[in-house]
Amino acid sequence: MTVNEYLKIIDEVNENGKYKPTVESLEAYPYPQWFEDAKFGIFMHWGVYSVPAFFNEWYERLMYYKGNPTHWHHLVKYGKSFNYKDFIPMFKAEKFDADKWLSFFEECNVRFIMPVGEHHDGFKMYGSELCRWNAAQMGPKRDLLGELKAASERRGIEFCTSSHRAEHYWFPNGGKTVGYDNDTFKEEYRDFYGPCFNPYKRNNLITNLKQEKEGMIPSEEWLDDWLASSCELIDKYKPSALFFDWWVSSCEAFVPYTLRFAAYYCNRSREWGKNICIFYKSDKLKSNCFVLDRERTQLEEIYPKVWQCETASAHNAWSYCTTNIFKKSNEIAGTFADCISKRGTFCLNLGPKADGTICDREIEIMRDLGEWTTKNKEAIWGIHPYKVFGEGRQYTGGLYREKYNFKSTDIRITARDNAIYVFALAQAKDNTYRIKVLGKNAGHLTEKIKWVSVLGYKVDCAYCHKGEYLALKTEKHIDTKMPICFKIELEK
Repeated sequence: MTVNEYLKIIDEVNENGKYKPTVESLEAYPYPQWFEDAKFGIFMHWGVYSVPAFFNEWYERLMYYKGNPTHWHHLVKYGKSFNYKDFIPMFKAEKFDADKWLSFFEECNVRFIMPVGEHHDGFKMYGSELCRWNAAQMGPKRDLLGELKAASERRGIEFCTSSHRAEHYWFPNGGKTVGYDNDTFKEEYRDFYGPCFNPYKRNNLITNLKQEKEGMIPSEEWLDDWLASSCELIDKYKPSALFFDWWVSSCEAFVPYTLRFAAYYCNRSREWGKNICIFYKSDKLKSNCFVLDRERTQLEEIYPKVWQCETASAHNAWSYCTTNIFKKSNEIAGTFADCISKRGTFCLNLGPKADGTICDREIEIMRDLGEWTTKNKEAIWGIHPYKVFGEGRQYTGGLYREKYNFKSTDIRITARDNAIYVFALAQAKDNTYRIKVLGKNAGHLTEKIKWVSVLGYKVDCAYCHKGEYLALKTEKHIDTKMPICFKIELEK
């Protein structure tokens, strides 16, 4: 099938379907309650960039920029004549077992998975009629995305995926200015490297990220390709959600195409009997099928609708790299608690190795989170935000502003029926937690307290409800570095 043939199908479906490519029409789409209930998902950045496994998942882009560590690494290890496409035969996924992955995720209380369908490098992790550069035809010669979908369905775990194809319009464009011959010049590989659009003559990575302000606007041909590719992806795998990266949100040229896609996705979902959503890094398209996504940051207050917090297990990368600096499990758990206290669903990224295995450190992190979520499951699933999210150090908004080094004064709260749950993101040295937003003077906790306990531990807890604060005191220090959660039962 060609792109033009797919475009005709898209427009026919939208013309005859319930949902039209307008914000007003899409506002009538059902709210994604399943996603609000999910609370915990796994993102997976896995692809050709997992072969060099250096610095981060932007290897294809950075290998063409002088002065960048990836560029010098590539020259020393592989040489100028080794191009990005030459990594594809090395991406074998020979140890990949989708059922083993999903069994492990199920043990860790994961409710949905979101493997990358196509990253900025233009290599699809599934079979495609629109592009030959895909995992079913090259590299492992397996439909990796299809195997993950089948394994997730066998366990009742929601399957989602992502497309980062929009950015491929310009992603490897450093090859045009790096100063030596390479594949990005060759028309025979244009269907892999994309347009490599570059309005500059300088080999400057930062300048090339200014995009629209400097004339980086996608062509109509590319927008058509993006729309058809996105629709092929959802038609093949019927995902419960699709994630788009930032350019779809920041570039105005994508807006009408995004609406066409959203209408098509919503109309198709009616045929599948599913309730879907689209993760979008902007809240300017406010309708029920669009879910606000925040990358490596949080929201400052409780949001009126469900949103997604996505972050990675490593500080520096989303893919597996030998250079990764991993976060501590308690830092990730603290972010998780902050997210759900504000009506968010938490999504943690893992970066599998090129052979299809997950590294030891990420397995350890997942086991820690699995144990922690099991202890605190009643404070995580089936809950809703309290009147206030909590108190303590806050996030200031914006991307890539994660803050850790949590203190015992950093408190997050969730609620259900006649109980509220108080997460202390770090333990107090004196085992005492004084929570001002739950003090009588604050006016939030007006019910009489029936009992206080610590979830997952056999530890007695005393409490004192004063005007200035609610004081909770455990009889002893709890042997864990993870956040602890107090259950406060209220009189009916």
